Amino acid sequence: MESGFRAVDFADGKMRMLRGSIKGKWDPMQFFSRQQSHDLFARTIEKIAATGETASSRKRANVAGAAAVPFSPGPLCQQELVLSSETLAAVSRAEIAIARFDTSLNGSCLLDSLRQGLARIEGVSTIRTMGVKPSYRMCCILEFASWECGGVAAFSPAAAGMANTLAKCPPDVLEATVAAAQIKDCVIDILDGSFGEGPVSASDLLDINRRITLGTPWEAEAGLRAVDYRTLKEVRQSAVDLDLYVPTPPKRLPRLLNDLVSFCNSDRHSVVVRSALAHFQMEAIKAFEAESDQTGRLLAVLIWRKQGLVRNVMPPFSITPAMATNRHVMKLEPYLATSTFRTDKAMLAMDEWVFHSVRACELAESVSRFCCAELTRVYNNWLTRLEGAGKHATKNLRQAMLALLGMPVVSVGMVSSVTGCSFSTASSMVAVLEQAGILRRVKSGERNKVYEAKDAVDLFTKVERAFFPAVPLSRDEALKRYVQNPYDGFPKAERPNGLCL
Repeated sequence: MESGFRAVDFADGKMRMLRGSIKGKWDPMQFFSRQQSHDLFARTIEKIAATGETASSRKRANVAGAAAVPFSPGPLCQQELVLSSETLAAVSRAEIAIARFDTSLNGSCLLDSLRQGLARIEGVSTIRTMGVKPSYRMCCILEFASWECGGVAAFSPAAAGMANTLAKCPPDVLEATVAAAQIKDCVIDILDGSFGEGPVSASDLLDINRRITLGTPWEAEAGLRAVDYRTLKEVRQSAVDLDLYVPTPPKRLPRLLNDLVSFCNSDRHSVVVRSALAHFQMEAIKAFEAESDQTGRLLAVLIWRKQGLVRNVMPPFSITPAMATNRHVMKLEPYLATSTFRTDKAMLAMDEWVFHSVRACELAESVSRFCCAELTRVYNNWLTRLEGAGKHATKNLRQAMLALLGMPVVSVGMVSSVTGCSFSTASSMVAVLEQAGILRRVKSGERNKVYEAKDAVDLFTKVERAFFPAVPLSRDEALKRYVQNPYDGFPKAERPNGLCL
C-alpha cells in the first residue's frame, strides 16, 4: 500500500510537496511511515527467538542486569533474518522501479549528463550528514577547476584555489565540497566498472575508504580501524557508550570484513536487502577509522552495480540521511540507545532498517525520474532559444549542449576538448550559446573566460532546496539528540511499544 504522502509528484513534470489531507508544513518523515502495524510482526519475532530456549536460558535472560550486556556485532553470514510482509513488498516495488528506470536509459543521449548530476547529488547528500554544507554549484566549479589544472584530483591545492577564486566561499564549505566531489567521482568510477565485474572484495572496500579520505583531514586514518574503544577512557563521552555497545575489537576486523564480503556476494537476499544489511553491518563493526558511513553507502552502490541492478545511473539514496538525519541515525544504530538490544529486537531493528532503506531507494528513484524529465525540458528549451536567436542547432552545438547539462561550468578550451572541435569552432559555439542566453560569464577578462549554464545548475539545486534543511545536522549531533530524547519529533504511532528501534 502506497504512503498517503509522496515527497515528489511527477505527474505534471513539476516538483512540489504534497500534503494530502493534512494541512501545514510537509513532514519528510511521513514518506517513511508504515501503513501496517508492526505489533503482529514483533510478536512473531519474539516467538521465533523463544523457540528452542531452555528454562535456564530464559531465567538467565530475565535476571536483573542480564539485559544490560552491551551489544557487539557478530558475523553477518551466520545471522538469520525474517522480514515483514510490508518490507518485502516495498523491496520488490523498489527493485522493479529501479531496474526499469535504469534500463530505460539505454542509448539515451542524456545518459552521461544524468549520471554526472545524480552522482553529484549523492556526493553532496552524503557529506551533509557530517553537519557541513557543500554546494552543487560549487562542486561543478571545482570539477571545472580540476580540469583546467590538467585533470588533477579535486582536492589538489591548485584546483581548490582556482575554484575559490571563481566563487568565493568559506573554507569549511570548500572543504566539504571537495569531499562531496570525491564521493561523486567514486560513484562514477563504480558505474563505469573501474572496480571490475567480479565479486566484491575486501580490497575494494579498502580502496573506496582510501579514495574518499585522500587529501582530507582524515587521510592519515584511512584503512581498517586500529583503535580499540575498550581501552579509551574518553569513549564514554563520545557517541559510543560501552554500556550499550562495544564495537568489534581491531584484531577481529579482518575476519568480520571477509565475512561481510562473503555476505555481499551471496544470494541469500535480494540486492537492495543485501546492500542495506551490509551497510548496517559496516557501521556496527566500525570497520574503518574514518568515513565508515560513507564507505558503507558506496559499498551499497558497488553491490548494486556488480549484481546488475544498475549500470547507467545511481539513484541518490543519500538524500534521505541528509533530509532526515535523526531518523537515519535511529534506524542505522538502534543499539546506541537501548541496553536491551537482544536477538529478537535485533531482528526487528533490521527489518526497520531495511524498510527505511528501501523507502529511501524509492524516493531516490523518483528524484532520478524527475531529474531526467527536467534535463529533457531544459535541453528542449535551449533548442527553442537557439531558434529564437536565429541560430541553427548543428551537430556540434547539440553535442555541446548535452555536455553542458552534466558539466555546466566550462571554458572554450573545455568545450573544444569535450566536443572534439577546434578551438576556434568551440569559441564560435560558446559565443552562439552566450547570445542565446544559454551560457553566462562567471569570469571575464581578455583570456580564460569561464561560463556557466545556469539552467543546468538550477535544475539540480531544486533538489537541494526541496529536500535539504537549511542547516545540515551531523550524525553525531543527531545521535546526541536521539539519546537524550529518542522519540522527539516522531508520531506516537511510530514509537515502538517497549522496543527501541
